[in-house]
Amino acid sequence: MADHDELDKLEHELHKVEFNRPYDIVEIRKLREKVQDLKNKNQETELAFGKV
Repeated sequence: MADHDELDKLEHELHKVEFNRPYDIVEIRKLREKVQDLKNKNQETELAFGKV
């Protein structure tokens, strides 16, 4: 459950940065990468436990 909370927080931060600092490409890419990694990790966990 903590991963979902962390994912929500990272997605919120990403949207905030994209809106307020669209020129900060490096930060946006880092956040997008973290969000995607966490989404992949969550999907792998769900598959491993047969939740899908």
